[in-house]
Amino acid sequence: SMAPRQENLAKNFQAFIDIFSKGSIDFRIGVTTTDIFKLPGQLRGTPRVLTPQTPSLASAFANNIKVGIAGSPYEAGLQSAQLVLDAYQRANADKQAAISNCKAACANGANNTQCQASCETAHPIEFLRPDAYLYLIFVSDEEDESSQDVRSFWRS
Repeated sequence: SMAPRQENLAKNFQAFIDIFSKGSIDFRIGVTTTDIFKLPGQLRGTPRVLTPQTPSLASAFANNIKVGIAGSPYEAGLQSAQLVLDAYQRANADKQAAISNCKAACANGANNTQCQASCETAHPIEFLRPDAYLYLIFVSDEEDESSQDVRSFWRS
């Protein structure tokens, strides 16, 4: 039942991304499914993280969003999102520590601001950047069946 919705989202992505492009927003977009049983905690597609520099961005998104219709009928979008965010938080832990150590080393230098900016460039975080806002968009034709109440995800 999701095939037409995936197709519609893919077709209309250009209008959505035009708003970001006109505003010069430095975004990161990842796609996952509401299925927590097949490949939980993973972003889908190639490349997995889309940025303003992604070649043929609308086409890449259109390909990523077509995740198929063979997933579990048990749709747990909130839980699936939490699994992805937890996985990226663990993956980013070493980079976060390296950035913090680098910034601490910059504290005594004459070019403190420039030094700190170079720390983030030296240790880039692909997705779930600590200084970025996080927005989640769910596309589903079912109610969420995550294992916890929605308020518990809000606090996470």
